[in-house]
Amino acid sequence: MKRGPSCLNEEICRILGSLLLLVAVGLTASSWLMLAFLQTECNHPECFQPVSEEPPLTIFVSIASYRDPECKTTMQEMFAKAANPHRVFAGSVQQIYEFHEACWHTGLPWGDHVRSITVPFADAKGPTNARHMAASLYRGEDYFMQIDSHTTFIQDWDNAIIAMLDRCPSDKCFISHYPPAHNDTDSVQVPILCKSHFDEGAKMPSFEAMSFDFKLGEFADSPFVGAGFQLSSADVLLDVPFDPKLDMMFVGEEILYSARLWTKGWDLFAPDLNIVKHHYNRVETPNIYRDRTEEWYYPQQESNKRARYMLGMNETAPEGETESSLKYYGMGDVRSLDAYWEYAQIDVKERVANSAEKFCKKHVKKREPDPEERPKQAAKQPPQKKESRSLRSMLSAHIFRHRRR
Repeated sequence: MKRGPSCLNEEICRILGSLLLLVAVGLTASSWLMLAFLQTECNHPECFQPVSEEPPLTIFVSIASYRDPECKTTMQEMFAKAANPHRVFAGSVQQIYEFHEACWHTGLPWGDHVRSITVPFADAKGPTNARHMAASLYRGEDYFMQIDSHTTFIQDWDNAIIAMLDRCPSDKCFISHYPPAHNDTDSVQVPILCKSHFDEGAKMPSFEAMSFDFKLGEFADSPFVGAGFQLSSADVLLDVPFDPKLDMMFVGEEILYSARLWTKGWDLFAPDLNIVKHHYNRVETPNIYRDRTEEWYYPQQESNKRARYMLGMNETAPEGETESSLKYYGMGDVRSLDAYWEYAQIDVKERVANSAEKFCKKHVKKREPDPEERPKQAAKQPPQKKESRSLRSMLSAHIFRHRRR
């Protein structure tokens, strides 16, 4: 029996009505399920993790090593003691003779955070050249830190350096010093580079550290930076790039970089907290100047001449170089070189260095005897004529001299 048009339309309407009802029931059930889920599970912190608005701040750590058996331990501790090792990236230049001298190898944790350049030890050109190569491994991280390859760290050092830079009273803050010795476990004093002298071999100013007590946020200004610990915004790698033409240089490396930083407008400070410690006087370990006894002297003399020229110390321009070609690795134009020497209290013409008077003396605090001890001291010791003391004698009891290698 044929159905009429009206009957066919009624059948279609019933089918469509049923489909619409099923869809409505499905949507309602889904809505109730979603609501139940939101009201139960996602109210718990472990269920709902807010999306970070900004990626974590990252740190680039420059490490240059020469046949150093401690380098691997330094690298492992660097990641192990970081509060957030995901943000730490290392640029390692390993100058090695045998495999066991390498700082890192495939399979170690955080290997994808280590960028390395391997140089046969016979082709090594000294620490300054190696630091230039390490800086070439920078890939846009937020902060820059440079250490030696025989260094130990405080726990959560990455949080500590970011907080320290936040406390620093300058927008162009560069923090550096000679770290305390690795076996100095008791003292919490912070070494600052404040005492200078002329090195007779290099014929350039050099400097020493003295240690003092500082509170967090109390930054000692210093005219010098050390190579064993440097910390700043990573902008410095582009603003004051490491010079690749200072082969075998040792003494002049730090005074040259200090002057370049300061004339570029960077403000130099000691840290207000010791972040790392350094293994000094490693007489039994390989050394490029002992391994290459007949090869380092003449390249070093040429590098020293280049440095003295850039420091305005009456040297002629190195062969093949002009003032314009040296500009990129030379002084800045924010402050003058003459102003730097005046600030550092160094007279390069007369070869007189008096930095301690300005930068060390103000931190020397006389220790007053305990009140209970005074009567005993008075009873035991006869009165003596008060003697005036020179600055040199006052400082001699406090000097904490560090040898960098």
